[in-house]
Amino acid sequence: MDLILLRHLVAELGTVIRGARIDQIYALPRRDLALVMGLPGSPRLWFSSEPAEPHLYLRPGRQPAPKRPPGFAMALRKRARGRCVSDLRLINDDRVVELTWHGDGSRLVMELVARRASAFVINPDNCIVAVWSPRRGRPTPGQAYEPPITRSRRTRLGDVDFSRLEELPEQELRRSLLREVKGMTPLLAREISSRRLDGQALVEATRLEYRRALEEPPIGHLYSAGPLEELHSLPPSNTLVLAPYELASAQRGMCVARFPTLRAAASKYYRVRARLRLLDRIRRAVEQPLRTKSRRLQRAVRRLETELPNEKDSITLRREGDLLLAHPTAEVAGEVVHVPDDYAGSDLIDIRIDPGLDLIANAQQRYRRAKRISQKREHGIKRLVELRRQLEALGELADLTQAMRGLSACNKVIRRLHQLIPTVRISLPLEPEAGTSTSPDTMREITDRTARARLGPGILRLTTYEGDVILVGRNASANDRLTHHLANRDDWWLHADGPGSHVLLRNPQKLKNPPPKALEHAARIAAWFSKARSAAMVEVHWTRASSVKRAKGGTPGQAVIKGQRSIRVEPRQPVSSSASSRIQGGSSDR
Repeated sequence: MDLILLRHLVAELGTVIRGARIDQIYALPRRDLALVMGLPGSPRLWFSSEPAEPHLYLRPGRQPAPKRPPGFAMALRKRARGRCVSDLRLINDDRVVELTWHGDGSRLVMELVARRASAFVINPDNCIVAVWSPRRGRPTPGQAYEPPITRSRRTRLGDVDFSRLEELPEQELRRSLLREVKGMTPLLAREISSRRLDGQALVEATRLEYRRALEEPPIGHLYSAGPLEELHSLPPSNTLVLAPYELASAQRGMCVARFPTLRAAASKYYRVRARLRLLDRIRRAVEQPLRTKSRRLQRAVRRLETELPNEKDSITLRREGDLLLAHPTAEVAGEVVHVPDDYAGSDLIDIRIDPGLDLIANAQQRYRRAKRISQKREHGIKRLVELRRQLEALGELADLTQAMRGLSACNKVIRRLHQLIPTVRISLPLEPEAGTSTSPDTMREITDRTARARLGPGILRLTTYEGDVILVGRNASANDRLTHHLANRDDWWLHADGPGSHVLLRNPQKLKNPPPKALEHAARIAAWFSKARSAAMVEVHWTRASSVKRAKGGTPGQAVIKGQRSIRVEPRQPVSSSASSRIQGGSSDR
């Protein structure tokens, strides 16, 4: 975060949250902290230790909370929860923000230094209690806190040799200003180089920008290469800019959104960045299997085109067969027979034959070969059409992936991906990013829909109240996919005695034996989804998924198992046949 921007933003946030009560603290996965303030609408003071651009801003809305709060959140709750904010300020006018509250004298320090961002809970004795995103070289719990030391060799503004910098090209000028001038920030360097391009003297442009940074009242400006709602990928940092005042360098062909306050602009900016970053992560996760599948299909198409039989070979064989049948008494000389060419005149042609067969048998042999060639060509053409159709569908999905702008579009892409590639396994980044306004309920719904899409059609997913996951195949192709593609080698595989569904009891802990209650639940479900559903008791076989193999030459869904054991259970209907259900004790309790 630019120091000029941070300085204005902290001053504005301080006036807003000073005196507000801290109701709750959340330490979100990986990088983010959220402090819920007791203000109308319950806004969150949001800190992110994102390496590329750590930031601090105020935003309304909810965020998913982890089931088990990290130790940092518990330490901060113990000292800050229920207390009123006394101050929010910069330490040493650097990218270090201190939040204090009334009470025991503890404080929260947030360091917003790129690639080294971190946060510390500090007790009244200046001893660190907990660290969020620990960094090498920074203090650890139990040590005294010291702010980062800035060892700068930069020169004061009055001592800079601007005549040497005047002739530098734009990019080199910005780097030199940042490297040599004390107090220079990327935002200032950008504006100074832009004014120099407009013909203003470098020294005058520098002093003007310093004066604007210190004296001009902050008003939120958000510059982007296009309308914010139409952005579908995170653009370069120089085409999505948050500024505390109007920028001369961003006026050329850029869209600008003005906000009444800097905190409102910051909230919009970081939420847009989070949305675009999430879209980019999902896009990369989806594009990898698309590229892999497309390359395989293209290789298969080229191979088929090379191996596709020539129709002329079939026609030639049929004509030779016709000639042999038309002249059964033709003269045979060894392996060659001389017959008149009825298709091209009366000239004799030589046809190679099998001397062990008569001419009629040789003709019939040619008809059979011609038929095989025609069938192979017909099958190859159908396969080529299907492969090209799949390639076209993958191309359409790739275009849809590039154009998606929200989570609803992401879900559509994910569902379509698993329709085209049922066996694909991708880890989708659907956890909330810093600044996304997705509620916990919405995120659970998205994750559940994604799990169903990953399983593909025809597979029922059930979850017991103990948390055990049971998968059921509802048809032959789903059974085949469940057993030979989705099953992990440590999962437990079940099948009722006789025709029925394949059932999988997940084993993420890699237990040596399944829990008796979970095994009984899964066995009852396997018995229900079998031909023996109406029986009083059904014998169900179970073994590890690694012991189940495809039946050689069998149809989809047929399998060979070894080392199986059996359990006799009463068939029980699960709660629901929808894609995801809760079951308890095998009963139909809703």
